[in-house]
Amino acid sequence: MAVQRPVQLSDAPSSNNINVLRECVIEGARRAINRRKFDPLKKIRVAFIDADGNEEGSIDNGGPTREFFRLLMQKVMESTCFEGPPDARELALSTKAVDQKEYKNVGAFIALSIIHGGPGPVSMSECLFDELTGTPAIPQLDSISDDYVKNQLSRIKHAGNVDEARSAVVESLDLLSILGTSRYIGSLDERDQLVHDAVRFYRFGRLHSAIDQ
Repeated sequence: MAVQRPVQLSDAPSSNNINVLRECVIEGARRAINRRKFDPLKKIRVAFIDADGNEEGSIDNGGPTREFFRLLMQKVMESTCFEGPPDARELALSTKAVDQKEYKNVGAFIALSIIHGGPGPVSMSECLFDELTGTPAIPQLDSISDDYVKNQLSRIKHAGNVDEARSAVVESLDLLSILGTSRYIGSLDERDQLVHDAVRFYRFGRLHSAIDQ
């Protein structure tokens, strides 16, 4: 969802009205942005409702909208599109989410929250934030959440000499082939470069289908 100019709340001719259950903010946001007449540049007015469709009763002078975006960002970062510790969430790969364009929705939710004065993805890891914003990112081995992948690459990284590194590479050939980093090691510098390339591909290369949404 491309946003070409800042929201002009004062001259917006109408607003996007969103009725949503607190427990279902992602579903409510998804329905809203998929409405044919939804305009991300128009003011958003939120009404929280209960299971029977009754409004909470408060008039939206900004409070419910801010609360909506706060809850939305919280639920987005807790969704299956992300993984890792609560304060450093990384993008997770889900083929189901790719097929259902959920990463595109996540990007739209984050953009809407920011341009309408809500919070950003504050629990996103610094490395992922840099990658998504075009800043050179240096992913670290410790940031890989998959223990098997981390352990295999760690054995290569911490090999004490070239022979040990080559042995660790041989034992990890299946993984390295999947990561596109299976190669001959002639020095410890080449060992370090192999690990760097493997970590970078695992963290970002395999996620292109998600990031490109």
